[in-house]
Amino acid sequence: MDKFRKFDRDRQKIAFLGWLVGISSLILFCFSTLRFTWFRAGTDLVFFDQLVFLLSQGQAPISSILEGVHLIGDHGAIIFYPLSLLYVIYPSVLWLLAIQAIAFAVGSVPIYALSRDSGLGISYSRAIALCYVLYPAIFNINFYTEFRPEAIAIPAVLWAILAAKKRSPGQFAIAILLVLSCKETMSLTVFALGVWLALFQKRWLYGLGCIMSGLGWFIWAAVYLIPTFRAGRQMAGTWHYESLGSSMSEIGWTILSQPQILLSRSIQGDRLFYYLLLILPILLGLHWRKLTAIVPALPMLLLNILADYPRQRDLIHHYSLPIIPFLFVWLIASLVYIKKRRLRSWLSPRWLIIWAVLAFLALGKYGYFWTRYAVVIPNLDAVRGAVNLVEPSDRVLTTAFIASALGHRPTIKLIQGEWDLKRIETNSLDTILIGLQHLGWDTSVENANQTIDILNNSSKFDLVYHQQNVFLYKKASSQKLP
Repeated sequence: MDKFRKFDRDRQKIAFLGWLVGISSLILFCFSTLRFTWFRAGTDLVFFDQLVFLLSQGQAPISSILEGVHLIGDHGAIIFYPLSLLYVIYPSVLWLLAIQAIAFAVGSVPIYALSRDSGLGISYSRAIALCYVLYPAIFNINFYTEFRPEAIAIPAVLWAILAAKKRSPGQFAIAILLVLSCKETMSLTVFALGVWLALFQKRWLYGLGCIMSGLGWFIWAAVYLIPTFRAGRQMAGTWHYESLGSSMSEIGWTILSQPQILLSRSIQGDRLFYYLLLILPILLGLHWRKLTAIVPALPMLLLNILADYPRQRDLIHHYSLPIIPFLFVWLIASLVYIKKRRLRSWLSPRWLIIWAVLAFLALGKYGYFWTRYAVVIPNLDAVRGAVNLVEPSDRVLTTAFIASALGHRPTIKLIQGEWDLKRIETNSLDTILIGLQHLGWDTSVENANQTIDILNNSSKFDLVYHQQNVFLYKKASSQKLP
C-alpha cells in the first residue's frame, strides 16, 4: 500500500510539474515570439543571433554591430558554443527564444523540489512553484530584453542549491559550471553562494568549491578572457557606473575606499521602491528572520544599487535575474519557519497564489503588446515584403527593430546616428532597409529621413521597394564589382 501511495504521489508530481513547465514555457515563448514577429525586438537579439549563426557555420563569431567584438568578448558566455549546435540543425533565432522560455519555466522544478525537501507539504510546494512562474519579472524580462544567456543560469542556480542540500557533488559541479558559463558576473553570484553554503548551511566543501570557482572565473574572465576578445573596447556595463570610475579597477577602488557611497545610495527613494518591487509578489510568505537566504543575491543587488543606470532597478530589464532564485529560497525558508511556529494562521497556499496573481496583474507588462507593439500591425506586411527581398549574401544596413530578422550574415549594421554615403561605402554595404515605424531607441526620425534623402539623391543606390514608409535600397548595377 505504501509503495502504491508513493507511486501515485510521484505520478501526480510529474503530471503537475509537466503541465506547469509546458504551459508556462509555451506562454513565455509565444509572447517573446510575438514581439519578434511584430518587428519590435531590439538590438541585443540580433547581436546574439548573428554570432551564434556565424559560430554554427564555422565562421569566427565576431560582431559587425559591436565591431570587432568576439562572442566571448561580450560577457564571457561560453554557453553559446553548445547552443550553436541547434543552429546546425536549423538556423533560427527562435531557438534562443525557446531556450529562454523553457529555462525560465524549468526553474519551477527545483523550486518545488526545494520546497518538499525543506518539509513543506504538496499544496504549499505547488503554490510556491506557481508563484514562481507568475513572478512578474520572469514574464517581463522574457519578452522585453529579447534574450539573455543568464536566463539559463536561473534553474541551474536552484539546481545547485538542491544538489548541495542533498549532498550530490556531481550534480552540484555540473550546475555550477553551467551557471559560470552564462555570464562573467554570474561568478559573483557563485562566490556569494559559496559564502552562504559555508556559513549558513554548513556545507563547507560545497561552499569552498563555489568560492574558489567563482572568484577564479571572475578574475580570469575580467583580466584576460574578455579584454582579449573585446577588440580594445571598454568592458561591457562599466559605463553604468561612470560616477564611480571609468574602469572596473577604478570602480572597485571607489567602492572600497568610499563605502559611504553604497550606504547613501542604498536608502535613496528609488532604491527603496526597487526593494519593494522585488519582494511584493511574494510578500505574504516572507519573514525577516530568514533574510539570510538572500546573501547570494547581494553582489547583483549591490551592483544594481550602485548603478547610475536606473533601468537596473526595475522588473523589465535583466539585471535582477540573479536575484530571483534567492527570493524564492527566502520564501521557502520563511514558510517553513512560519508553519513550525504556527504564525499567520490565515496564510494558506490559496492566499499565496491569489496574491501572486494580483501582483502579476499589477506589475506584468503584458499591456505593452497593445499599447506599444500592436500599433505597427498595419505595417507588418510591408516590412516582410522588404525583408524577403534581402539576399543572404547582402551586406545590410537597417533599423534596429528590423535587424533581428536579418542577423544571419557576416555583415549587418544598425542605423544609429548619422549615415552618409562615405560611411556606407567605408563599410562596403550594398543593401539598406529602413522602416520608419521600426527605428529603435537610438535612432531619430530625423536621422532616418536624412539617410533616405541621401540615398534618393544618389546614383549609387536604387530604391527597389517602397511600401508604407518602408524603404529598401540596393547598390546600383553600375556600382557592383564585376
